[in-house]
Amino acid sequence: ITAPRTEFHGEGNLRLFDAGALAESGFAGGKGTALVAGRYSYTAAILSLIAKDTILDYRDVQARVTYDVTDRDRLTAFGFGAYDLLAQRQQGSVNTIFGSEFYRLDLRWDHTFSKATTMRVATTLGYDQTKLGETRNTQDRIVGARFELRHAFDSTLGLRVGLDTMFDSYSATRPKYIDPESPDMLKAEQLFPPRTDNGSGVWAELR
Repeated sequence: ITAPRTEFHGEGNLRLFDAGALAESGFAGGKGTALVAGRYSYTAAILSLIAKDTILDYRDVQARVTYDVTDRDRLTAFGFGAYDLLAQRQQGSVNTIFGSEFYRLDLRWDHTFSKATTMRVATTLGYDQTKLGETRNTQDRIVGARFELRHAFDSTLGLRVGLDTMFDSYSATRPKYIDPESPDMLKAEQLFPPRTDNGSGVWAELR
């Protein structure tokens, strides 16, 4: 991720399949910055001219706000998400072949001890969803936290150490048009029950 910039600037792009734009500016006398960006696909309109029964869509969005509380402390909120869909029209209805979306919100506190030593404490919230056919969705709700410390011994040698932990809560909706007591349904729920997973680690890097 590029460093925040306080002067207003922006960019845009237009391609055959999608369009995107980005804008960033400072506020509060340069103590804060705000950035927003996004991309949208108009492939559905193009495909409708070629393959009228096919639906293809994707879009994504990003936003970031930073604020320097002191000369050594910066707070950051960074969010992003994306949506993808592939579907087909069949006899007046829409059959989803694949649908996926995810969203993240990352909250950070960066502290500078000196020119050589910096620290970051952050937490991440997330939500993922995948469409399975017409009747079933799977979801993943995410909560994570991390700590990172960086130190540069000189211009060629640096050390990074950190701690990460992440919790994922998985679930799946039941199909709408099926007997909940059917052997196939019970077997599927036994194989893929709702659960919460955790991954944690301590790491170090010398480069």
